Amino acid sequence: MYTDHRTGPTLDKIRSTAGSAPPNSSTLRCPWCGHVGVLVSRGTDLTNGEMQSEHMRFAGVRHCPNPQCHGLIFVVVDHHGTVLDSFPPERIDIDRSNIPAEVLDRLEEAIACHAVGAHRAAGALLRSTVEAMCDDREAEGPDLRARVERLAGTTALRDEYVGALAALHLLGPDSVHGITKELDGADDATIRDAIDVVKTVLNVVYQHEEVIRILARHQR
Repeated sequence: MYTDHRTGPTLDKIRSTAGSAPPNSSTLRCPWCGHVGVLVSRGTDLTNGEMQSEHMRFAGVRHCPNPQCHGLIFVVVDHHGTVLDSFPPERIDIDRSNIPAEVLDRLEEAIACHAVGAHRAAGALLRSTVEAMCDDREAEGPDLRARVERLAGTTALRDEYVGALAALHLLGPDSVHGITKELDGADDATIRDAIDVVKTVLNVVYQHEEVIRILARHQR
């Protein structure tokens, strides 16, 4: 969870904001349904007791504005209403269309790990996502890099994508210990980059090829 010198050491100052006006313009991608919108406040917020606006932090419960969801979310926001942290945490959005369940399941689990800061676990699951993609497309080879290169030879997957997967340590050792060791020190930005690359690869292999098939049907 989010903390800084304004929230940690001053928790003893937490008080109700009843009678005051905490910000009510917090935008978030709902961790329950994926809808992006302005969260709806539920009840009274708490504040860290700071009097200067730039140091104020508010904590409270919101719900998703999507009428099909209305999922509850606990948030910490600043005086502008910017969400500093949430529980459940916000997740990176993905296009699920045409991705097989076995592949999608691993990708979603990787994104869930990233959302809570479990970076090595996220990296290991991203590698597992690539492996599941190769299994689905029956791309064989002595190691994962060879399998992805074989897949690139039969799809629109470019060599640059294979290189990016390798550079992000997603084509390394087969063991969980090996891949997590390679990812020692991986930070949020690195895993975000890795997720973006894997999403792009899946888009090329599954969604781009589906567009090509649709185009071919209509050109007959």
